[in-house]
Amino acid sequence: MRGLFSAPLGFCSSPGHGHTYATRSKRPKECLVPGCTANTGPVPQDERFGPTLDLQDESLHLLRDSLGAVDAHYEAILDDLQTHFTGTRAKILASSATLTGYERQADVLYRRKARVFPHPEPRVGRGFWIGETEREMRRYLAAAPRGVTIEYALDRTVVALQTAIRDVLADPVGMAAEINVDPSLVPFLIDLYGTNVVYGNTIRDLDAVARSAETQWGDIPAPDPQVTSMTGRTSQMDVAGTLERLEKPEEDFADRLHVVTASSMMSHRLTLTG
Repeated sequence: MRGLFSAPLGFCSSPGHGHTYATRSKRPKECLVPGCTANTGPVPQDERFGPTLDLQDESLHLLRDSLGAVDAHYEAILDDLQTHFTGTRAKILASSATLTGYERQADVLYRRKARVFPHPEPRVGRGFWIGETEREMRRYLAAAPRGVTIEYALDRTVVALQTAIRDVLADPVGMAAEINVDPSLVPFLIDLYGTNVVYGNTIRDLDAVARSAETQWGDIPAPDPQVTSMTGRTSQMDVAGTLERLEKPEEDFADRLHVVTASSMMSHRLTLTG
């Protein structure tokens, strides 16, 4: 535990045994190597340093739940222990998906003033993550359904995308001419757009998508879409299997995954390329 907030207590004189942290009844010489009776000397450096950087993932969201009230006590304890033993505090790098209210969140959780990096974009269309270039690299499209539910719009979107891919498979040369691309790029387009990710805020939303796959996607031509789910309920074995199939898709398009329903678990734990 000492290593979480302070420098080691000493250094074992036996070659290769390394640092020591605390005295124990079965280890009177403090060394962590079982049976070691060598003497412990001082840490071989003039100044003893505690951790200088504390990396915390999604910690700022804790303020919105009772867990944040509990976590704030532990943050204060760790700060006090490190200040007592080393005279310094670690800098905290806390990642978050939203910047709303970050000043108050940092004050309540850590009793510190916070700075944001990267800084919000100075104007629309230009910031740390995006900028104008002569060559278009990525395009984002958004749809605002009017007069229908979001679920209906989502179903129609999946049906349209999966139908378009199957049209390309049925007539690659004709469809390449219609969309004005080189026919040799058709396999690349199928790999790129043949799998759609449906991102949901709640498990209930994703369960609704799974039900729609059975009842609302009948307009999609053969082959029938293969659907899988990636949420907090998904086992590690299934996650590994899904990733393997996405990174190395089957040769036959009919055997591939076509739709992946995913919760925030995907953005928190996975990086997908392709």
